[in-house]
Amino acid sequence: MAGAIDKKIIEVREELEDSPSTHLSARTGILDSVTLSREFAQTRLNALCEKFTSSTGDYSLAQICEALAQQRAICYGARDLKTSFKKFTFPAYETVNGALLLTEPNTSFMGIKASDIGETYTINLTSLSGTQTQGSNTFSTDVRDYYLVRSRVNGELIDINDSITPYSTPDSDTAFGNTIAWGDDVGSEAGTWNGDYAKANIASTAIQSEGLYNELTTMTLQDHLEKGSNTAYTPLGAAFGQKFYLKRHTDHVNTFTIIGTTTVDSIEVTGISDADLTKIKYGDVISGTGIPDDNVTIAGIKGADSKIRLSNTGIATADGTITLTVNSVPFGYQAHDIFCQVEVVAEGLVTNPDWKPVGDDAGDYSGADAGPDALLTANTSQFVGLLAFFDPDNGSA
Repeated sequence: MAGAIDKKIIEVREELEDSPSTHLSARTGILDSVTLSREFAQTRLNALCEKFTSSTGDYSLAQICEALAQQRAICYGARDLKTSFKKFTFPAYETVNGALLLTEPNTSFMGIKASDIGETYTINLTSLSGTQTQGSNTFSTDVRDYYLVRSRVNGELIDINDSITPYSTPDSDTAFGNTIAWGDDVGSEAGTWNGDYAKANIASTAIQSEGLYNELTTMTLQDHLEKGSNTAYTPLGAAFGQKFYLKRHTDHVNTFTIIGTTTVDSIEVTGISDADLTKIKYGDVISGTGIPDDNVTIAGIKGADSKIRLSNTGIATADGTITLTVNSVPFGYQAHDIFCQVEVVAEGLVTNPDWKPVGDDAGDYSGADAGPDALLTANTSQFVGLLAFFDPDNGSA
């Protein structure tokens, strides 16, 4: 019985600790609905609100409809009621962006949440040199080391839910080709990755309103997104909920040393420890006193015999124990491999790091951050305030 009680306590505690994620999902659902209204605004509302010049003035489609409604009321004999009919109040043309800035008119800027592909931990991107360690993995957080992928057809960033093809590492079937700047002639790149896609380099990342309820991590591209080969299509800013992969510009190289024994005129290194064998792999570049320094790679690994075989240029020049330097690119860390995922988000979606999911472990839940409304940095009323533009009473005109 005691074991069952302890298990239940653990389950309840885990459920409580995961509560911020539950609230994030709920708010994301709300913003998804808001996004639909914004998409309507972009595709339909502007058409209703844009004014067209006539011989008697400038009128929007909505205003023309109102004038027709007035004429219809007169025809029905309701001249005195012609201005009292029910109607929608539309915003002015091109003023549909609201407080949350879910889709930026500036196509180089977006609010993001960065995480590993499995979305198990947050990656804290930086604008300058920096690293982050997750378990035994240390990686660069400098956004200048990575790029996003854009389509040469429409000019927009490519959502991973739309197509994973541009995020695949090019191979012999679809070579990466030569990096072609946006807008340059890609005729010579037919059949290569660069014939269909282009890099969108990242200029910087920053935290807007850090520590406040409307905190948001933002990312700025080096250039505005521009039209592609489909010149009739104007690219939009990244929309809320879209997900993109960051890819590596260059190989991520781990450098370390291993110890082994060489024999003159041999291309084998023996006596390598099990610990060192686990760190190396086929194709790693290797150098050191006792073997040539140039163009030597690991051509084979035989764990049972605790030895490695070097490429043909690695003929040993010394007998005995030597220390070798290995430059290894781990699997998944080659140039153009996927580094992480970024999701376009909005204000009010940051977890409160001070929230106390189980009080102070002594049954005291009186702390300021113990309440359910303190799960996220923006409490309910603050989040509603961020949505104020979409309140019909607040943003209908």
